[in-house]
Amino acid sequence: MSVVDLNGIKTQIKTNLDAVNTTTANSTDLSNGLSNSQRVLRVLKINPTRIPIQATWLPFVTMFIEGKSLEEDQIAGSPNTASRLSTVEIQVVGVVSNWNISDLDEDAADNDCEVLMGNIEAILAEDDTLSGAVKYQKVTGVQFHNANLDEGTHIRYGVLSMECLVEH
Repeated sequence: MSVVDLNGIKTQIKTNLDAVNTTTANSTDLSNGLSNSQRVLRVLKINPTRIPIQATWLPFVTMFIEGKSLEEDQIAGSPNTASRLSTVEIQVVGVVSNWNISDLDEDAADNDCEVLMGNIEAILAEDDTLSGAVKYQKVTGVQFHNANLDEGTHIRYGVLSMECLVEH
């Protein structure tokens, strides 16, 4: 029985996002369209609850495994020798900030979060096997959230859900 390389899947997502966090990318630039010419400062493989909220880290992208389901792919004499399919649920989180809300008609952090999550979705769509780390991956949705730190400061974050099918 083989085990799914969860860290390898996250590493490949990180590699793909790091590779296009540049203005010279041949495809979608991870930071393209962010206000004030911001660049994504870090692409991480850390659960977002363990990341400090400080200006020197923002904006950033991180990811974590939400869960994994297993099913046998073929009939075998033993569950230990059967081929298996696993569906790995990964959350990719993009976090942006607006330290000083000054425009009452528009929210720059909200716009930046939507742009960043769109960029992540486009980048992931360009590599449906994550360079062979999975059999197939697909984005299943994006949700947007707000974390108020004080009356003039808030963090906006998007959570992109994806499913990866792995044969092992």
